[in-house]
Amino acid sequence: MKIFNKFTLFISIILISTVVSSPVDNQITYYGCPDDCTSQDEPACDIKIDTEYFAALANKYPKVKSHCGQYVVVMPTNGSKKIVKAKVVDTCEDCDPYHVDLSTYAFGAIVNLDDGIAEVIWALYSSNGQKVDGPHCNDFDSAAKKVGMTRSAYIASFEVSAENLVKSKNDVGVLSSSGKENIPEKNFNSPNQTESSTNKETKTTHKSSSTLVNKPTTTDTQSIKSISEIENKDNDNDVGTKIGIITAVGGTCLGAAGVGLLLIKKKNPNKYENLKQKFPDTFNQVKRSISRGTTALKRKVTKREPNPNVIYA
Repeated sequence: MKIFNKFTLFISIILISTVVSSPVDNQITYYGCPDDCTSQDEPACDIKIDTEYFAALANKYPKVKSHCGQYVVVMPTNGSKKIVKAKVVDTCEDCDPYHVDLSTYAFGAIVNLDDGIAEVIWALYSSNGQKVDGPHCNDFDSAAKKVGMTRSAYIASFEVSAENLVKSKNDVGVLSSSGKENIPEKNFNSPNQTESSTNKETKTTHKSSSTLVNKPTTTDTQSIKSISEIENKDNDNDVGTKIGIITAVGGTCLGAAGVGLLLIKKKNPNKYENLKQKFPDTFNQVKRSISRGTTALKRKVTKREPNPNVIYA
């Protein structure tokens, strides 16, 4: 019984530390059919979704409505050379400015659906293949090293492959290191092949808004943003809010122990940090899972609003 209680307390600490985090810039998640079709209804761009490969950009992305109908081209930075293009049809209310929410099919074409979230390099292109913005990536050097390229060669290869893919009739392809047209590949990971009950928490919904931010310099500089720091607020209402969210995410795993640990973390952060340093691997594993669940919770409560006139690409 004592061992079980200690385990519950430890997991509770990890859940508390990660529940306020969310996918950040230059990461991808997914939403929409086949399991959450209502989330793709009434897209903010007010255009018909005529493809299974579509995407939502953050409301905070610069001049987001002007990019409706354009294409994001995305590739994981884990050493994979799979690349996908997705038509911009929607916006995401709570996403970080450079976070991309792909359709289930677009995400599954380059990343296993069970992962739920992934680091990527991505760029925005017009329908005729002209680069509009990007590429964006949290660590160009690391991503390039994983595919055996220099930073400059990696960026150049991605741009050539992205342009060729947008100009083609294909939705999926592979990174070209020769500058030639990339060879398309179909159905890397279809939703029916890879999706399990555990990843249903990753589905998300959107709410349109007109919020805009200034565009940062990218392409030749790294668009790096660290994962959100844990907030240590003294406001009792904030504690109550976090407890409610944690209960929703953690379910029966937390209970009274989780609530007590939240208060301990608030009053004794040093003790919490000591535990975090002793079990770094476990923290990271649980963080990945909770980040996906937290994003779904944040965005499922949003409500779509009537959309103003949009400018199409």
